Amino acid sequence: MQNEIIGLYGIAALVVMLLLRMPIGISLIAVSFSGIWATVGLRPAWGLLTAVPYDFAAKWTLSAIPMFLLMGYICFHSGLTRGLFDACRVWLVRLPGGLAVTSVFASA
Repeated sequence: MQNEIIGLYGIAALVVMLLLRMPIGISLIAVSFSGIWATVGLRPAWGLLTAVPYDFAAKWTLSAIPMFLLMGYICFHSGLTRGLFDACRVWLVRLPGGLAVTSVFASA
């Protein structure tokens, strides 16, 4: 079977899985594993399935995104963001567009 046909079957399978409301991550893993299995073989597919998640998670540049979200979650639930917003609102009320400037300063 040609690689293009395998790719089209993979896209169709992915759409069907998503329409059946399967989680996106599981659908993507299943389709990519099946595609690699069909094009290269079972052993390389298993090898990539074990190596790629670790290589993806071990990169420092990608770990900043979850840590940024965690920091925002902690700041929001501790009430720190409300206090920062109120303080900036009091200081910057006289500026034109004070609410927008306050939002930017509080976010920074």
